[in-house]
Amino acid sequence: MRAQTVKKQILQKMIARDEPIRACNITASNQNVYLIQLERAGIISRKWHDGQGYKIAYFKDDEQRKKAIKWLKAHGVKVA
Repeated sequence: MRAQTVKKQILQKMIARDEPIRACNITASNQNVYLIQLERAGIISRKWHDGQGYKIAYFKDDEQRKKAIKWLKAHGVKVA
């Protein structure tokens, strides 16, 4: 249950900010675990940030953003 809550928070933050996020922007332990799960599900994309020691999570296109919104709605979150 906790995993679903964290994933909802991640996606809501990404949609609201409309910019890439890092694991440190998420207030949960093992942030990367949730980002990896969302990436494997095809809901977000991740890439290394310009040779830095971390990856950023982002929506690669509108289809991926729509998939995230659909996922949120399926899990009871109202999205505008």
